[in-house]
Amino acid sequence: MRNTNQMELVSIGPGPAEAARFDSLVAARPAFVKFHSPGCGHCRAMAGAWDALRHEPARRDVIVIEVHADAIPHIKSECARPEHVRGYPTLMHVHPGGRKAREYQGDRTTKDLLRFIEEEFKRKGEERRGELRSRREARSRTRA
Repeated sequence: MRNTNQMELVSIGPGPAEAARFDSLVAARPAFVKFHSPGCGHCRAMAGAWDALRHEPARRDVIVIEVHADAIPHIKSECARPEHVRGYPTLMHVHPGGRKAREYQGDRTTKDLLRFIEEEFKRKGEERRGELRSRREARSRTRA
């Protein structure tokens, strides 16, 4: 059972069943995703920083997912298309529905990964709240 006070990290292994699980996870939730290959030296070098995220406090509704390279061809979500995953590791913010938002280009330290999560997902949440507030205000004006 997962500690709900800590960030949720999910590993997607190789194969079609795991790819379907990824598609299911990103269908309704925003995610910070790492596409990786176990044989990649850069992926191995950042593994400790990525794994350390699991001990960080939970961040709203964000799920952190690492995806094995062999699952990628079976993933239906737009974020895993070859034009988005050109090398390993590829890290990105993924919108609900599996759409690519923004690729991470920063240092591969836990501190910098957390900064990206805080800034990227906070900003998106604030934009959504602002959109909802604007819609409510527009509805109230049309009723008046």
